[in-house]
Amino acid sequence: MKTRTLTLDDLESVFSMCLEAKETLARRGVDQWQSGFPNRESLTDDLKSGRCFAFVTEDDELAAFTRLNFEPEEPYEHLLSGKWLTGADGYATTHRTVVSPRFRSTGLSDRLLEEAARRAKDAGCQSIRVDTHRDNRAMRALIARQGFTECCTFLLPNPDDTSPERIGYEKLL
Repeated sequence: MKTRTLTLDDLESVFSMCLEAKETLARRGVDQWQSGFPNRESLTDDLKSGRCFAFVTEDDELAAFTRLNFEPEEPYEHLLSGKWLTGADGYATTHRTVVSPRFRSTGLSDRLLEEAARRAKDAGCQSIRVDTHRDNRAMRALIARQGFTECCTFLLPNPDDTSPERIGYEKLL
């Protein structure tokens, strides 16, 4: 496996992987990503930002991807409970962490978060943050394995989301 930055040429593969992830979440009874988000428009914006990276096979098959953001996240400033380990600046955030069904249970999700943390540290960030739905046990287990601390809860700004509360986690780098 190698890593590379995703481009608009990857939109169909990324969108397909997100649809598969939505179906998996629904089968597991997780009310996350069930309101239409992420959609083609949001994924196009992600890819245009140049901040999505992936693990790909030697044949350039997309195996796993995430978006790494370096700007402050507005919802992270309006907490319902708890507090972050660090202040309002100097962190990176990973979003839309997805592994292709063909590569699940291979440790690739761990490698993806490890790579995100490495990139955040190389960019001078003091920490990396991630959030997920309370019922997303698989993601919460991954986050725990990677040494993140559960810090807070907050609401996503999407009014169409039927379950907008998220748990925020942070890991010092």
